[in-house]
Amino acid sequence: MGASLLLRLAQEIAKYFPADIDIIETHHKTKKDKPSGTALYLANRLPNSTVHSIRSALCCGEHTVIFNTPQEKLTLTHQVHNREAFAQGALAAAHFIAMQPPGLYGMDNLFSSK
Repeated sequence: MGASLLLRLAQEIAKYFPADIDIIETHHKTKKDKPSGTALYLANRLPNSTVHSIRSALCCGEHTVIFNTPQEKLTLTHQVHNREAFAQGALAAAHFIAMQPPGLYGMDNLFSSK
C-alpha cells in the first residue's frame, strides 16, 4: 500500500511544486527487472521524471521521489522491510473489492473510500 500512497502524494506535490523529478529505486542484487515495474509505474504518472536504478545486496525494496529546484529539494521515500508489506496490501485490496459492486478498481479506489 505504501507504493500506492507514494504515487498519490507525489502526484499531488507535482501539481503545486514545479521541479525536476528524479525517481530512485533500490532493490536486491538478483532482481530481474531494471528499472522495476513500480519505478516505471511512477515515471509514467509523473511527467518529465528520470528513473535511476540501484541493485544492492541487502535491500528488499525502496522507491524515492525527489522534487528538486534551484532553491529547495523535497524527498518522499517508501521502504519495504520485508515481503509481508506486499501481503498486507493485497489483503486490504481483497477486503475492499469484496464490498464493491462489479467493476474495475485500483489501489486509488481503496484510498478514496476512506
